[in-house]
Amino acid sequence: PPQLTQPIVLHLPHLKRLDVTGINEIFHLVEAAPNLDYLKIDSNSLNMALDDTGTCELLQKRIVHLEVTNIQEIDSIPLDIIAQKFNNLRDIFLWVEKSTVFIDSLILAVLSMWKDKSLRSFYIKGSLTDDVSKNLSQWLMNHSHLDSEDLFLVEYDSKWITVWSQ
Repeated sequence: PPQLTQPIVLHLPHLKRLDVTGINEIFHLVEAAPNLDYLKIDSNSLNMALDDTGTCELLQKRIVHLEVTNIQEIDSIPLDIIAQKFNNLRDIFLWVEKSTVFIDSLILAVLSMWKDKSLRSFYIKGSLTDDVSKNLSQWLMNHSHLDSEDLFLVEYDSKWITVWSQ
């Protein structure tokens, strides 16, 4: 007689961090991990997850720390959706892989979209134009809502820009 296979029931209460490489559907893992708050995910998988209502709802309640890897084009990141839905987000990392794609506009987009939210820090890997890299703090104040009254720290080192707000 044919064997009936039982579905695997996942219960992962200790899983706090999930690294997703490649393009994968993650709903069942996220559903099984009620304490998941750190997600590192390929940009294509993230877009799939955001398109799936169930996955998106779980992620937006839980994720505090989001890393998006393998970003080829700045336009491919749904920052507006992330900013709008992920209300618990404190840290965001964006890995722009192409050295020919400059991240200047992405920095300003993150600052603008999280202006009234409690983002603690953001990190973006990528290339800056020469003008921006010369005086990053001043450029940020000239082109965003940040000014000399704001407590923020910015660094650019080894293709990573880091902005901490206080």
